This record gives sequence, structure tokens and C-alpha cells, in this order.
Amino acid sequence: MCFARYVRNIPAPEVFAWNATHDHIIGVPFIIQEYVDNVIEAWRGWESVTEDRRSCLFDDLARYHSALLTPLPYPLHGVGDLVFSPDLLNDSALSDPRSYTVRPLRMLLSSMPPELFMASSVSLSDVWQQLWSHQNELSFCDSGSLVNRDKLFLDDDEECDITTFMTAASQVRTYAESALRVVEQHPQYAQSCLVNYDYAFRNILIDPKTYRVKALIDWDDIHVMPFIVAVNFPEEIKRFVTFGLARDDNYYREGEFYDFPPNEHGTTIGAVGPDRELTGRDQFGKSTGVDERDERILNTTHRERYVEALQDLDPRLTQANMWEVRRVVLKAHILLKVGGAMWWDKQVWLNQISV
Repeated sequence: MCFARYVRNIPAPEVFAWNATHDHIIGVPFIIQEYVDNVIEAWRGWESVTEDRRSCLFDDLARYHSALLTPLPYPLHGVGDLVFSPDLLNDSALSDPRSYTVRPLRMLLSSMPPELFMASSVSLSDVWQQLWSHQNELSFCDSGSLVNRDKLFLDDDEECDITTFMTAASQVRTYAESALRVVEQHPQYAQSCLVNYDYAFRNILIDPKTYRVKALIDWDDIHVMPFIVAVNFPEEIKRFVTFGLARDDNYYREGEFYDFPPNEHGTTIGAVGPDRELTGRDQFGKSTGVDERDERILNTTHRERYVEALQDLDPRLTQANMWEVRRVVLKAHILLKVGGAMWWDKQVWLNQISV
């Protein structure tokens, strides 16, 4: 938060006091920070707001996202968490990048219950290898001879044999290794920056009248990562429902990754037809697919508008090969973050790309 506020000029709330351990008179970690008044979370009224207001929000978000994407200065390189340098003497030095350092990554993984992953290196290749090993171990029972059905979120009647799972795990490892080679071939996309894993309107406070951003909050899930995995979209404009989506859509061919939503173009119909009939539901109350298609079209438009705003600020996003590199590298990173449940779920796709 301090780096964002004082080095990158991003509107993060000011921190007045903090304690990161239980070694304090009150006995718990805490942060006392600025309260941002007269704001709303950006999701409120999003469905009904005018396009001008949306454009204001996209322009502000792109500007601050671009600031996060700005390459970190040496020696703040690698993969990990941005922390205060042991040499930090006083608050007046918070605008000096030398007051910060990068420590190995600590990340809560989305298993049940959540597992804390702690890397021992700030090298992307090392972190990915350690993530794969950690996720692979979580997928097995204590004996190591059976898959852990709870960790893989398997239904009671869903079969999962260890040999097939190990094949999927091996394919993920191979895919990650190929993605690393892609990164090595494009060093301009490997520059370390800050990536927000909780990029959502609930963490964006805006002026309700102008829709300008007043503060970005909830900095728990922001890490130092390569630029190529930090190019993302707010959750709200990634959302989609596949009902009515053509089975030959790229979304299915590319492995059905949530971070790669289907792009759909066309004219939205709206909830009510020309004869005032409800178009989203039939006479039996079942979905007709109209609302789902409209949402996909609108969010495709919003993503394209957001990309245009980002491209005006960062020329790396105008490079045609950047989006293909992102597709490969980000998928590898997602597979390693999510772990065995996703590996098993995507075994058909993994088999296809391994041929």
C-alpha cells in the first residue's frame, strides 16, 4: 500500500500504524488506515450507469493498472511479495524505491481448507517448480498411493485413478516448462511488476457522482510477478454464462479458463422485446439464453474498451504477440496456482495440447 501510494501515486488509503505479528499489547496483527468518505464500491449501480460514467471508470482504472504494470526498479525483481527493506529508517523514505525489497512468495492456495504456500526463491522457474511439487503433494493421501478426493473436489460417484491423475500432473509440468521457454524468448514481457489477484469492483471506491476512482482497497493479494501475468480485467467485466454459447467457440477449444472469457459480438436484445414480451424467459419460466448472450456481448465491449485505455498508456499491450504469450504463460500460472482439482478437470484439454 505504501509503495503504491508514495512511489506509484496510486490512491491507496494512507496507513497510520500497523503491526504484522502478535507481538503487541493488543495481541493481534492490525492496520490502522485512512477512512475514505463519500464513496461507493464501483459495482453499485454498474448495470444502470451511463456509458460516459463507465468510460470515466475505465480510464481511471487503466491509469492505475498501468502504474502497477510499470517495471519495478532494480533490485525489486523476481517473483514474491513487496515488503519494507530492513534499512528503512523513517516514514519520509517511503517514496524511495530503495526502502522496499522483494521476499519469496507467500500465497494462500484455493484448496479446502486453504493451504499456505511459501516459496524459497524469487525466480519464476523455481517458484513454478515449487508450486507444482506442492500442489502435486496436496493431491495425494498420506500414504501417497491414492488421490485425495476431497482436495480434488470429486463427487462421490466420480472415478479418479492415480495413473490417470499422474499423467495429467505430468502434462501440466510439461506445459509450464514450455511456458517458461516462451517467457525466456520474450524478456520484455517478463519484467517484474505488481499483479492484483483480487481485481474486483468491490475493492474500488469511487465518487458516486462522477464515477472517478477515489481509492483502491484490499491489498492482501497483490504480489510481484512478471508483466505478462499481470494483464487482467476486473471480475465484473470477465463474468459470463455459457448457456447458449456455440460449442465450437474458442472458449471451449482453449480449455475453458475463466480468465479467458468468450468474446461475443453482435447486437444486444435486452430483457423486453418490441411487443413488451420478456425475452429472457419463455412461457415456462426457463431461460432462453438472451440475457446470457447480452451479458457476453456487453462484457466483450467493456473489455475491448478497457484494453484500448491500457494500450494508450503502455505500448507493450499494442504488440500483437503479447496476447499470445499471455495466453500461454497465464494459463500455466493459473494451473499451478489452482492445483490438482483443475489438472483433473482439464485432463481432456491437456491430452489434446500434448499430442
